[in-house]
Amino acid sequence: MRFKRLKLLMGVVGLSLVSPVQYASTLTLPNSAQFAEGATSSSTTAGVLGTGNFTNQFFYTSALLSSIPVGYEITGFRVRADAGLATGTYPSAALHWNNYDVTLAEAAVSITAFGSSSNVAANMLNPQQVLSGALDIAVNSFTDSAASFNPFGPLISFTTPYLYQGGDLIFLVSHGTATGTGFNVDASNTGFGYTNSSEFAQRIATSCNATTVNTTSAAPVIQLEFGPHTTTAPVPELDTLTLFLIGSFPLIARAARTRRQYARSLAMLGNTYP
Repeated sequence: MRFKRLKLLMGVVGLSLVSPVQYASTLTLPNSAQFAEGATSSSTTAGVLGTGNFTNQFFYTSALLSSIPVGYEITGFRVRADAGLATGTYPSAALHWNNYDVTLAEAAVSITAFGSSSNVAANMLNPQQVLSGALDIAVNSFTDSAASFNPFGPLISFTTPYLYQGGDLIFLVSHGTATGTGFNVDASNTGFGYTNSSEFAQRIATSCNATTVNTTSAAPVIQLEFGPHTTTAPVPELDTLTLFLIGSFPLIARAARTRRQYARSLAMLGNTYP
């Protein structure tokens, strides 16, 4: 009985050291492109993986983001090669940007107003920079499989996750020139325009870290990765009580042995252990 109690105590302490594993979820934007090719593509020099100087500001309405619970973290994004490319893998030479910045924010304007608002900062509320610095895309990390649409490429991870507050989302990507070989990325312009956008829109500038975005363009098909507020559970530190209990195991076992030995000694003398 005493050993059963000791095992139970050890089990309780063991459970206190186990952290639940959280798994990330994904969301394709626009949602209609999850299992379909976008209607157009970005050029090799423009867009999120373009080799030229570029600033991209995207607007996504809350209708597209309904599967992301408020308070969840957006931890990165992916894009995919356009299906119009020749069957094969891309890029043929690794891409490298010295300066690649991503900022997420709540939308400070409606999607209709966004269509005529060229001020990058004024379009955003509570912006948070989630990635800043160099970015590398390995050779042959994207595939054109000759299917109707291609699989998404590697995750571009945020160094600082973005806590989604609900509502419309602004997604800002700015980068300098890249070394390597660019390729066309899948994009969509269905329902797009300055005044008739209903769910998503993009404004661009052909410079890095532009303060104004004056040109409208098709938005890339992207896949967000998101999860609960703590997406990767760190190994927990042992608190004082846990350390005390672990350190007490030898003492508890020794006390149990001593108690049994004392009881046997009393039995030999004809006495009963109280």
